[in-house]
Amino acid sequence: MGLIIFLITWVGYIGLLILVDDIRGREIDLLGRSISGFFASIGFSVFMLITGYSAAPSYKYLENNDNAKPTFYTVRTSIIDIPKDFDFNRLKSVITSKWVVSYSDDVAHILKFRTKLGFGNLWGAAAWLKLDSETGKILIDCFPMVYEQSKLAKKLLKEIEESITVKIE
Repeated sequence: MGLIIFLITWVGYIGLLILVDDIRGREIDLLGRSISGFFASIGFSVFMLITGYSAAPSYKYLENNDNAKPTFYTVRTSIIDIPKDFDFNRLKSVITSKWVVSYSDDVAHILKFRTKLGFGNLWGAAAWLKLDSETGKILIDCFPMVYEQSKLAKKLLKEIEESITVKIE
């Protein structure tokens, strides 16, 4: 995987620099651009591999069938009061419309989901949600997919709280 990232980055970097040189009317220095592209690609590949490696435990947790709460380093927790007869399928449809659900247990009323990936949200945040109909509470644990992004987990928790609160009322 790292080699593929490296090669794509290297070829793309060389192509971009040659295009810029051609547009500006400069002489194209293929050897110089190849060498600078080589080192830039190594740096980018190392960054992507380290970031991907740090996100791996979060993805493994989301994809497994374990109902346990997340035990990551930066978990933010919230409890929302709901009516005792609140329907789990209604809650599930709210979550499914905005986020990517990776695990659902209709019997235990547990969902695991994450933010949709995009340009501004490369790794995102994820959440574990449990609906307890007997006590009338929703327990939400949010965590970042990559450890440095605790602000994303806080933002996701706020979005979930707002979405659920609006749908309950």
